[in-house]
Amino acid sequence: WKNCMRVRERERETESDSGTERDTQEKMGDCGHIKKRKRIPRDGRKKLLLVHRVEVRSNEDGFQGSWHAGVITDCGSGVRKVKYDHLLCDDETDFLTEIVEVSSMVDGLFSSLETPDNYRGRIRPSPPVRELEREKINYGLCVDAYYNEAWWEGVVFDMEEGLDGWKIFFPDLGDEMAMKIQHLRITQDWDEISGQWKNR
Repeated sequence: WKNCMRVRERERETESDSGTERDTQEKMGDCGHIKKRKRIPRDGRKKLLLVHRVEVRSNEDGFQGSWHAGVITDCGSGVRKVKYDHLLCDDETDFLTEIVEVSSMVDGLFSSLETPDNYRGRIRPSPPVRELEREKINYGLCVDAYYNEAWWEGVVFDMEEGLDGWKIFFPDLGDEMAMKIQHLRITQDWDEISGQWKNR
């Protein structure tokens, strides 16, 4: 939240310092009357739209660092409605639907700025599939582990002796678990401005 606020403050400073004729024209109508200035998207390209497959990061106690798959069923300004693939409603009659807030960058604003390195969005597209090669699984590699129908962010810290797997430490939970390679994937971060993915 603080990072998003800093982005908004920087954008406002850039707009106030420009002082261009274009700014004046935006404030004035054709007849010279003052009109209310509207915020104009930098590229106008909203992301994470209707029926897009997404993952949502949980903030609930005991679930920190886990990403849950779902599909977008509705879009609004600054929000997306997501229906989860595996999470159920309290009465267990249907899959859970949640309103998830998105940043202004996902809505196509502030595209001229870079995403801060420590920024973690709460919603993203389903990551592209990238092969995890056994010989490249080393100590300290950031991976996601599939457990209880969610992907949990973790770090490889040891080979599991006698088993075809690795010990994974989960920083958000302070816990560890032995995982086999078929339940691991490379951790990837999504840039909300460019829409590009990169390995963590």
